[in-house]
Amino acid sequence: MPSPSSRPGLSLLGLLLASLLGVAVAAPAQPAASATKVENSDLDAQLFYQLLIGEIELRSGEAGTAYQVMLDAARRTRDEQLYRRATEIALQARAGDQALAAVMAWRSALPKSIEAHRYLIQLLVALNRADESIEPLRSLIQLTAEAERPALIQSLPGFFSRTGDRARTPALVERVTQGWIDQPATRSASRIALARAWLGVPDNAKALPLLQQAHADDPSNEAVAMLAAGLAATLPEAEAIVTSFLQARPDSHGVRLNYVRVLTNAQRYGDATAQLQVVTRLAPDLAPPWLTLGALQVELRHPAEATVALKTYLQKLEASPSAPAAPAEDDEEEGGNPSDLREQGRT
Repeated sequence: MPSPSSRPGLSLLGLLLASLLGVAVAAPAQPAASATKVENSDLDAQLFYQLLIGEIELRSGEAGTAYQVMLDAARRTRDEQLYRRATEIALQARAGDQALAAVMAWRSALPKSIEAHRYLIQLLVALNRADESIEPLRSLIQLTAEAERPALIQSLPGFFSRTGDRARTPALVERVTQGWIDQPATRSASRIALARAWLGVPDNAKALPLLQQAHADDPSNEAVAMLAAGLAATLPEAEAIVTSFLQARPDSHGVRLNYVRVLTNAQRYGDATAQLQVVTRLAPDLAPPWLTLGALQVELRHPAEATVALKTYLQKLEASPSAPAAPAEDDEEEGGNPSDLREQGRT
């Protein structure tokens, strides 16, 4: 969701000015027979005046009046940009209930709007009404293109990351995925979402069977292996998922490097070194793995091997100063959570 501080109202005023300039420029050209046909804006005089007054009121500190003017214009025109603007005016004024009313009107007027659904879900969560977000979340999944649904479903725990009570997240995700977990196209994604929710509690014992089932459904699923890698140091069953995945997809360097990080943290330096040697063999031009390998060889008291690895790292670094760093760990802030609405949405 765009932050209110970005002042999207300036774009509206720009639209008003552009419309006026368009009329001024087009008028002299009307007598010319060869002039290009002018496509007039849908902005009529009444709407122009209404939007101008709304923005003036907002800049005068009358956010309540500006909100009402903008919401009335949105309802009259069914324009998505105006619904968004009314919502953001309310958020800027920290009027959560008014923002929610604007978004609900937005969704009612434009029931297939993906953006309206996302605003509504985020506001409900920010206002500690996460239970009410179940229905719009299920509707959002239904509206999402079939090819994009698994990614959205996998990101579901991210929608609830700001509830402040992670213990509730698995139950919420389970309600959202009801039905989707039974469909072949979304079954693995639903299990991944539930596993992520349990990992956030944390309850690894409940997350592991879900990861095992998702891996059995799709042994090449990188998201499953990435999550399992986080448990590999303490749960042999999770490590089995990672090793099975890497056997099938040895070139998945992101998973392997994440696995190396976990092994290193567990002080399993020999195992971590073996995995890094695979990376440096399959992707010798990547500089960071050589540095990590050299550090591990030092830890293992292998000075000759450490010297070779570190010299290779310096050579790769000089050849490619912008060599990519090792990938970061899986980020839970997903699901289209572009801004923190908790503070903005307080009434």
